[in-house]
Amino acid sequence: MNMLKNTEKKILEQLTNKFINDVRKELNMHIYPEIKGNILFLTNKTTKKLSLEELQTIFSQNYPRINGVTHFRSKSRARYLTDARSIFCHIARRMRYTTVEIGKFLNKDHTTVVHMTQKTNDLLQTDPFFNELYTDISNKIDDYDKTA
Repeated sequence: MNMLKNTEKKILEQLTNKFINDVRKELNMHIYPEIKGNILFLTNKTTKKLSLEELQTIFSQNYPRINGVTHFRSKSRARYLTDARSIFCHIARRMRYTTVEIGKFLNKDHTTVVHMTQKTNDLLQTDPFFNELYTDISNKIDDYDKTA
């Protein structure tokens, strides 16, 4: 009798795990925004993926203090540049670019990209000005995506 119960428990566990995995897959495909761990990623609903160069151009156009690509990729630690880079990294990760690809584009290490993405998550929850800045640039990228 115990043997039958253990077998039934294993089958029930397997079915439960399969159900949970199926639900997770379904949520990942259809929920906007989706939450993975503590990092918030917004799914990119478009089929066309913006290049990092196009994304950087949008940032340069909407951040008047950024003077072109070299300024955006510079080693400067000015707050307006670090915030812009952090938002850039978060949005690029949202668009499914790897940390290595983003780091190579910005002349930064991939761990810096991870840090900037996490920093963006924290600031989105605590800083209303940063949240407004992020929402504004995110909307402009969505608008650009629709017109392209």
